[in-house]
Amino acid sequence: MRLYPAWLFAACVILPACHESSGATDASSATAGNVGGGRGGTGGGSGTATGGGAGHSSQGDAGSGQSGMTQTEACQAAVTAQCERSAFCLGNQAMLPDCLRITKACPDYYFSADSTRTIAEVAACLDTLATAPCTDVVANLYPSCLSRGKRSEGAACAFPSQCQSGVCSGGSACSTCRANVAPGQSCSTAACQEGSFCDRNTWTCLENSALTHATQGQPCSLSIKPLVGCGGDLFCLQGSAAGAGTTCMPAPGAGQPCGSGVPGGSTVCAKGTACNSQSNTCALLGACGAGAPCGDASYCKADGQTCAARASVGEACGDPISSSLAPCLAPAICSSGRCSLMGGKGDTCDATHACDRFLSCVGGTCQPLSCPVDGGAG
Repeated sequence: MRLYPAWLFAACVILPACHESSGATDASSATAGNVGGGRGGTGGGSGTATGGGAGHSSQGDAGSGQSGMTQTEACQAAVTAQCERSAFCLGNQAMLPDCLRITKACPDYYFSADSTRTIAEVAACLDTLATAPCTDVVANLYPSCLSRGKRSEGAACAFPSQCQSGVCSGGSACSTCRANVAPGQSCSTAACQEGSFCDRNTWTCLENSALTHATQGQPCSLSIKPLVGCGGDLFCLQGSAAGAGTTCMPAPGAGQPCGSGVPGGSTVCAKGTACNSQSNTCALLGACGAGAPCGDASYCKADGQTCAARASVGEACGDPISSSLAPCLAPAICSSGRCSLMGGKGDTCDATHACDRFLSCVGGTCQPLSCPVDGGAG
């Protein structure tokens, strides 16, 4: 299952991290779809505004309007809302810290050159981003309250918000705006046009009207037509009784069997809990076996029973489920198999101190990636 949905940024088609080929790079393989832009990216975290410069917002961290927010604040709030909603709807709270890293690229992630977004527009969209039906998140429906950019297919881009399609993906340095496909066409390698979504059963774009939303207790199905999803925080889950079909119901809480039937084969549990793969029951987030949750400096090993220390900066790291290696102790991230600290906007960088995603090392400091349409130097 994809880490992030395309509506995020979306999430979302998973895109390679943008970075300058001449500077320190983010070697992390986990990247965001469009959180802020539409399908293809997201973010959360802190950042300060920068102004001027080709490819950057000419307004810098412009203030305000009726919302009383700055560009940075609006960008961070939107990306955070998208990341949190995706983590809940995809049943994967572990993705949240990585997803929130993208806020380090704010405000540029939302308000860079050729983005058409305004602070007022983004502020008005926050509630929609935070409460979108989980069915829509999983289906990668693009939020209509977020406008798209001015750059056409094939133009250079750093952020999805710069593209007419809402999709910025491609190379290892600056990326390119990708085209969307129309209803009835294949979405196996492309995102669908606005007003449509990708049916994962046939990998074909369908009009949004082809997906309806049932209420709690009503039957639902995302595998056969007509497609019937669920509203709000409800999930289309398999009933526990023998032969039971799928119905719209809340995510199960602590002590209950993990919810199944979610597209992609993942399981879901209520907020504050996670699925213990050993017992297939929802447990308090961070809980290990029958004991208390592991502390911030530890994690629950793949056996679901034992807390172990997280890896420190410079130590080997990995996915504890697939590799048995420990995850990193925050704020370090696992990059090229080693825990490292990634620089945020304005932080010092060099060959051994890399910048986080969507940032590049320019003159010894981490700055938002600049990708002029003409392909010139940023």
